[in-house]
Amino acid sequence: MAPPGRGAYWPGDCSLAAIDGDLMAMGAPGAIAGLPGTPGVYRFRDARGGVLYIGRATALRNRVASYWSDLRDRGHLAPMVARVTRIEAETCDSPYEGAWLERNLLAVMTPPA
Repeated sequence: MAPPGRGAYWPGDCSLAAIDGDLMAMGAPGAIAGLPGTPGVYRFRDARGGVLYIGRATALRNRVASYWSDLRDRGHLAPMVARVTRIEAETCDSPYEGAWLERNLLAVMTPPA
């Protein structure tokens, strides 16, 4: 059953892991190493709790860690990464569940145009 306001389909076996605090000060790669290596959806939040980015991955730990590696070819991401103070990662049973969860989160968390 979907939580109120979350759409018709909501994956049932997703669980949340979160990393809080100044990720740059605590060493983002070390903190990210604690994330699961399973499929799921991640959210980057700023200091006020606002959602900066929602994405999905087949391996959460690797995907999230890629934002703190060499961003030379993705320089446009550097300002966003510098603002991240919380990472939320929801694991799912499969990449397909992750795709549905991402779609539903984007529908709920994206302000109307």
